[in-house]
Amino acid sequence: MSSASFPIAPKQTVEFNKVESEGWEFYVSNKPMFNTKELDQIADVIPTQALPDIVFGYNRIYMVNKKRNFLYEFSPIDALTLCSYAVQTKRLHPDQVEETKDEASMDEETKEVDQFTALNRIDLKPKNVEVSMADKWKDKDTSKIEDFKELEIISDWTYSTPYKGTVLPLSENVERIKQDFDLEIELQEEPENSEITIERTEEEIPIHRLTPENPILHYMEIEMFEDELEDCGHTMSKVRFRIMKDCFYALVRYYLRVDGVIVRILDTRIFHDFETNHIIREFWHKEATYDELRAKHFDLSSEWGLDPNQSDRVFNSLELKFRTRDKISF
Repeated sequence: MSSASFPIAPKQTVEFNKVESEGWEFYVSNKPMFNTKELDQIADVIPTQALPDIVFGYNRIYMVNKKRNFLYEFSPIDALTLCSYAVQTKRLHPDQVEETKDEASMDEETKEVDQFTALNRIDLKPKNVEVSMADKWKDKDTSKIEDFKELEIISDWTYSTPYKGTVLPLSENVERIKQDFDLEIELQEEPENSEITIERTEEEIPIHRLTPENPILHYMEIEMFEDELEDCGHTMSKVRFRIMKDCFYALVRYYLRVDGVIVRILDTRIFHDFETNHIIREFWHKEATYDELRAKHFDLSSEWGLDPNQSDRVFNSLELKFRTRDKISF
């Protein structure tokens, strides 16, 4: 079981920063965005209608525990793949299928599920968002337009991805990583664990462990993609993580602003205590319309809309729509 191989040829040389802590190895690459040729190549393998203007396709984070045969990977390619409606349908968690009454996903549940899908379920299919002028376009009479064809919409135009990272057995992916980036990760001959399980949990991330009293030893960040949505707003995704002496914490954030309409955040928070063999992961969906933000007297000025940290500024003003927690044991 492995994630998709990297589709770019020829590839740029990618250097990884490596940090080791308490039996874990962390590999991080930070490269410039894809050029036009590279975007064209990944467009052939990512099952979406379009791609963001800016894709940091060479950026990766690999969190590796050799002793437990465990890999947690963060990839822009995997994140964008989850903008496909078909992929979302296949990967939607069974308890969310029942709650949303998603017939297509219910049909998928009757099929045998492969290990990759079982380990990398998503917790929601983001609802479609329309621009503020959409109603006027819908009313346009197209009956007299010669050869007019309505396109089938196969993916989310806002790139709303419910991506939480990719969980994988390390032993089945070291060769792919070597082929993709010439990065060699040596396997432990006899790892202590050969099974990864994921289950719902009520256990919360211990926020008190993330205060200044527990100093950050290493901090790293990668951008995954960004787009201005044809001048209708802004969307981006990035991963930030930090390592303390006794734990690590990561945040995967997807952010969307459709001007005059809505602001959305999909957050995945990942916490691991080095004394345990599991990760606590929380998935948050927060959202608010512009009218709801105005009612809270949030500053919707252009100054906020141009701020690189706009998602942090608006976060506390958004309504929590959904949250779930799971435990990844390895």
